[in-house]
Amino acid sequence: MPDDHILQWGNPALYEQARPIQVFDDLVHAQAARLCRKLEAADGAGLAATQVGSLRRMFAFRFSPEHETDVLVNPRIVWRSHEQELFHEGCLSFLSVVVVVRRPVAVRVVGYSIDGDERELECEAFEASLMQHEIDHLDGVLTLHRAEPEERYRAITALLAGRSADSSQAAWPITTPRSVGGGTAERDQRASRSPLDRRLGGGVSLVGPVTGRI
Repeated sequence: MPDDHILQWGNPALYEQARPIQVFDDLVHAQAARLCRKLEAADGAGLAATQVGSLRRMFAFRFSPEHETDVLVNPRIVWRSHEQELFHEGCLSFLSVVVVVRRPVAVRVVGYSIDGDERELECEAFEASLMQHEIDHLDGVLTLHRAEPEERYRAITALLAGRSADSSQAAWPITTPRSVGGGTAERDQRASRSPLDRRLGGGVSLVGPVTGRI
């Protein structure tokens, strides 16, 4: 079965884009149940279908260990706040390596339940980070794609070394935001690619969830 394990960084399947679900049948229910079991067993906050080798546009999530695990199908962001923050995000596909990324602090997400009912979620802070992280997975985008060059270099170094970039980070909460909104100048994204970038291969350009891993 494709979801017998969670795919890890370096697996080309993580860069694949999930396809929308057209029929809400027993297969969707079964896949959703497996995603929830995998997420809870890993003590994570979010798990996209692409992380277990399925190109189905759905992910499991929970906003805290006390929350019941939920599933969102065919999610998409319909609104993002102008204000942004830096989030320290882990990922079940990155073991314990945490990556700092800048994201909108609030989003509105629409999608469907596993029964095909329309849903809308208003999310802020960690919840917004979680939604954006999982939807990125469904689009084949990892936190390394969104990190600034120095942070990407640091995280890739940790991944290549097979050790945590921040071993003191607890599993929950998943993110630690720091506001960078307003007039903060963007750092230069045109820095030349490092040797570590070139070692990624597969035609993937990394220019451009854990701490309760997502």
